[in-house]
Amino acid sequence: MGVASVRAQIAAYFAPPNVAGLSTVYRSRPKRIDPNDFDLSVGGGSGAVLVIHIPRGHETRLTMGPTNAAQKYDVHNIAMELLFQSVKVDTMAAQDDHDALIDALKVRFRADRTLGSTNGAPIWQAGQDPAGIDVELAEPELGKQNFILNGVIRFEAWEIVVG
Repeated sequence: MGVASVRAQIAAYFAPPNVAGLSTVYRSRPKRIDPNDFDLSVGGGSGAVLVIHIPRGHETRLTMGPTNAAQKYDVHNIAMELLFQSVKVDTMAAQDDHDALIDALKVRFRADRTLGSTNGAPIWQAGQDPAGIDVELAEPELGKQNFILNGVIRFEAWEIVVG
């Protein structure tokens, strides 16, 4: 299957309307993100864009049983860039929207360890041990008219290698 199919599967799994508060998902970084992609009107003044990055990967082999049969996996290190904006006057309400979005993303992860794959292809498991799901957020940027809070969600997506 390969890295392109893993990237596409992740983008499809998290794409709207699958995650409340998420307005747009890109399977890679576009040259320009249009402000309309945040769709602030739908989110009551808040919206978010998710961009899929695959900065690193490696192949691993797991030997099972006395026959030395081995299973091969491509382990893709995923970094989902989360870009959040709000025009709510109350910054605490904007932060509440961001917190709800993070919670909704975690609920979506928990719903299916294969991220919607069929029979473990292209993704056998994602966000599981040993790496789990790591959420790293920046400090909010506060302006007169907006609240911006960006971050990165990191996890591994394991793909079974056939052959």
